[in-house]
Amino acid sequence: MYDPLQSPQNNWGTYGEDDEFDIFEMSENDKGEPMLKHTWLGDASPVEVREAECVGGPLAILDSYYGVYVTCPDDAQYRLDWIKNVYTPDMNTKYVYPNVFMTTEDTKTISNLNADIYKCINGARADWIMNGFTDADWEQLQKDLDAYGLQQYLSIFQKYLDAYYAN
Repeated sequence: MYDPLQSPQNNWGTYGEDDEFDIFEMSENDKGEPMLKHTWLGDASPVEVREAECVGGPLAILDSYYGVYVTCPDDAQYRLDWIKNVYTPDMNTKYVYPNVFMTTEDTKTISNLNADIYKCINGARADWIMNGFTDADWEQLQKDLDAYGLQQYLSIFQKYLDAYYAN
């Protein structure tokens, strides 16, 4: 299921079927080895075709697979280029929060706090988009977030970040 030629087929679709679409055609890479090449889907939505063609299952498509075992889908490349050209220039931090395992208690606490904190943030955002906001509105949001446990929320995440980088 994790074979570099099988995993893309499990999750995106296959080739050589007698139906409306094939996601891939079997091709060759620069070394003459088998490689799955994405086919032209015309006006069809790549997502809808993949959903109709895939069987699901384990997914392992590493960056190193592109150009060797499989081509990168055009829609995915578009999103990657968008991230690189639009978002990345403004990303100035050294770290991205890592995947961490929290205790059951901390997970429940985060989940409970998350509901109120995000409701508060989203409500303020919607109001401010419609009506604008003042410095007083910003200060009130800060007070509301503190009342909803923002400092506890942040301290839990900080605890796991510190533990992650301590190892």
